[in-house]
Amino acid sequence: MAASFTYIAEAYWEAGNYEKGMRVVDWLNNINGKLSGGWFEYYPKGQPGVGIVAWTWMECIRLTVHHMLGVQPHPDRLVIRPRPAPGMKNVKARIRVRDTQYAINVRIGGSKTGAKVESRRVTMRDGALTIPHSRKSKSTIEINFPSAE
Repeated sequence: MAASFTYIAEAYWEAGNYEKGMRVVDWLNNINGKLSGGWFEYYPKGQPGVGIVAWTWMECIRLTVHHMLGVQPHPDRLVIRPRPAPGMKNVKARIRVRDTQYAINVRIGGSKTGAKVESRRVTMRDGALTIPHSRKSKSTIEINFPSAE
């Protein structure tokens, strides 16, 4: 049951309703099993009994990486569109896409949106960085993002 609440948080995030999205995240952080990601799930009468849902980690990672950090791999490119909520601080992540480990650093609170890939300035359009997949084993991406407040 709790696992489906990550989908609700994702919908709020995509709609820009960060307050409600964070309420869902805070609730998920305070239920039984929160640290393990193994939430309890109840099935109605006639179904198997109460069980522990162990696959919820995937949903939490998807909420964080795909919706909050905004990492969206496509067949021919990588799109990063950060969606920081008010109060979020700088975000650092190491994410593997194909054969490349990306070190992504999103600095929140600047006055202007901008990005660098391997220390070279690149253009962002509509709040998104779109780049071809790297052929290197490691790549560094820095994004400056205005405060979400």
